[in-house]
Amino acid sequence: MKQSVSSPLSLLILIASSVLCVSNIAAAFSPSSSSSSSGIVPSAKRTRIIRRPDTTSIKAQIFVDLVNEYQYLTATFPLPTQSATFGTFAGVGDALAQKTEQMANEEEDEAGVDVANESNENYSNDFEQTAYDGKRTQRFVLKGLGAGIIWSQWYPLVDGWTDTASAFVLSDWLALEDSGTAHTIAKTALSILMEQFIACPIVYTLWDIPVPALLAGVEPSKIPGMVKDKVPGLLLDNAKVWTVANIVVYNLPVQWRIFAVSVCEIFWASIVSKVATSGMSSVAFVEAQDALLTEMADEHREKR
Repeated sequence: MKQSVSSPLSLLILIASSVLCVSNIAAAFSPSSSSSSSGIVPSAKRTRIIRRPDTTSIKAQIFVDLVNEYQYLTATFPLPTQSATFGTFAGVGDALAQKTEQMANEEEDEAGVDVANESNENYSNDFEQTAYDGKRTQRFVLKGLGAGIIWSQWYPLVDGWTDTASAFVLSDWLALEDSGTAHTIAKTALSILMEQFIACPIVYTLWDIPVPALLAGVEPSKIPGMVKDKVPGLLLDNAKVWTVANIVVYNLPVQWRIFAVSVCEIFWASIVSKVATSGMSSVAFVEAQDALLTEMADEHREKR
């Protein structure tokens, strides 16, 4: 009797134990169970986040790389780098100036200038004046290449001169302490004065006037007369326009001054061309260096 009762009870105990064991094994290999046991809550859905590259940081990095490359070139190959810089910007400035002139002429035509009623000869002359002149740009590039060499030698030279001279003036003449702001102001002022009365007369006489004129076909015998007539006006224009810009230029590192002047040349050429074609009186920018030299070179070539 005891055996018959114990057998079913043992069977039930065995079945319950087997079910509990299987459930424990299944729970042990279940992902949710393992995640919860390790303290990690599973996510219902994984989302892949795609981050777009930051264009601002890329542009900034490109700019920094270009600056570093230019610094390397100016330190390793100073003369050809600064010459090429000045020549390139001179060509770009002339191209922009010609574009400004063309736009001004187009605005005049749209305002009611009746070109169709003019003769074919006059129309062709107007077209030649408004069309892009590649030879003129070539002359400016060549002039800029030489000017870059000249000014690249001038800036280190004047930097040493003015550094010594400003110290002498402040300490010996004015009995002031040669330091800080006073030295910077004195050095900048002396640099601008030396450029105005030493460098510019020499560069205008030996390079900026004769070279574009010769490239334009002017006879060499006429060069001295052109220099005598135009140098005073160019010096006056240089003082009007470049004094403020030179305050910035002469406070930059020496290796960056050619680049700064080249950038200013672009704005200078654009302003000159815009004022010259706007019908204003010739009191300021109309007598500008580059536009004036091109004009007088073409005039002398026509009179040959």
